[in-house]
Amino acid sequence: MTPLAYARLSIQKALLGVVTPSLRAVTIDVDEKKNKLFISFFYEGDITDELFDLASTAIAEVDVPGYCELDDQIQRLDSPAKIPIKGQLVYLRKE
Repeated sequence: MTPLAYARLSIQKALLGVVTPSLRAVTIDVDEKKNKLFISFFYEGDITDELFDLASTAIAEVDVPGYCELDDQIQRLDSPAKIPIKGQLVYLRKE
């Protein structure tokens, strides 16, 4: 299984129970040369402490063997702003 496929499965499992109505999208990517994992959460509206904690918990649960460096991003992105997709979408809210 490729590192990106493994990362997708890992984040989808981690998303169980943390998806809220304000979550617009989650993207994931890997840099195989630098052994780095990129995860981005995009929310509609203010990011409350609860939403931040949910996203942080999901990010902490992602485990991709051999990838020790993590670059994560939790940001507000109100619609209709276009979601910047780096890598692959693992979650996309129907809008």
